[in-house]
Amino acid sequence: MKIASFQREFKKILDRKYFSSEVNPIRENAFEQLVRTGLPSNKWDDLRFTNFSAFNKNTFKISETRDAFAKD
Repeated sequence: MKIASFQREFKKILDRKYFSSEVNPIRENAFEQLVRTGLPSNKWDDLRFTNFSAFNKNTFKISETRDAFAKD
């Protein structure tokens, strides 16, 4: 999964009004750190035995209202 995908989804989080804007600077700082360090991989010593194949195959997205199950 590419960082650009995460950047699009991260922008959605910041744009949502039901999240407190007071924590946005903390979120932005954490996301900037992710961009600098990159996504984890098994090349990192602590993660060398971790299987990232499922993570790399999937596309993760922030849920939208239209994604919710219909209420009966």
